[in-house]
Amino acid sequence: MYVNTDQKNWDEILPFITHAYNTTIQEIKGYSPFFLLFGREPMSLLDDENIPTDIINNTEKTQERMKRNYDKKYNEKIYEPGHIVAVWIPVRKIGKCEKLLRKYFGPYRILKKLSNVNYLIEPKDNPGQDPLIVHVSRLKPYFERIDEFPECFPATNEKGNADNVINLSKAVLNKDEINVLSKGLKYRPIGKPQKIKIISGIETAISKLNNYEKNSIRNSVINILKEPSKIQPNNQRDKTVINDLKNRKDIIITSADKGGMTVVMDKTDYIDKMNTILEDKSIFTIVNESDKKREYAYFKK
Repeated sequence: MYVNTDQKNWDEILPFITHAYNTTIQEIKGYSPFFLLFGREPMSLLDDENIPTDIINNTEKTQERMKRNYDKKYNEKIYEPGHIVAVWIPVRKIGKCEKLLRKYFGPYRILKKLSNVNYLIEPKDNPGQDPLIVHVSRLKPYFERIDEFPECFPATNEKGNADNVINLSKAVLNKDEINVLSKGLKYRPIGKPQKIKIISGIETAISKLNNYEKNSIRNSVINILKEPSKIQPNNQRDKTVINDLKNRKDIIITSADKGGMTVVMDKTDYIDKMNTILEDKSIFTIVNESDKKREYAYFKK
């Protein structure tokens, strides 16, 4: 039993210390001070005779159920000398949310297995410090922290293909415009990839694997994220090109009916083609104003 760090709550703990002293058997007298004063030991809920039988039974059943649930999820952790681990160390900081604080610190190196549950460890980067004895429940495999991920996931259809662009217009497209159009009409320049979502998706996907497979996949992902990308897209340039194409009044950009091609047409030719299609009375019929209102009211329902 300890006081807090500023040692101002000692008076709150004093009754517990007094009770412990009065109920402890003295070596010389052979009795506790409470027994010498009252002629009996104090009654306590810890004594079985003072606890109703149903409470004892329910407690035992609950303990057995909790043990079964724990054993289902328990995975035995075995570390060998030389393994690099992180150690759980409880941390509290004034003004910080405890749930969001970092709980594991490292790296530490396993020096020796003292028992089935205790290990002797030392800081990997400072082996001169005194080794620590740590319970296995406070250990987990250490992975290097990545505070900033490199740009490594390109945008959709990043490379593009000039063969995917058909220019039927009189306009002359430069290299940058063809490159952007070749990426498809759904292409959107992106900034930094959303690494948190990537990692979250990976953790969800590997949740049912064993610890060895999980750690193997995590190590592979970390190595990939640390590698610089071979493709460094200039997203700002692509954004500028897209805006310039959107502001052009002389061309229409559309997709082909088949093949996933991007087609560039003169706006006048496109309008003429649409008018020709709409004038085909075998396909389209001109409706009057009342019919349009009636159909609009029908579909609005």
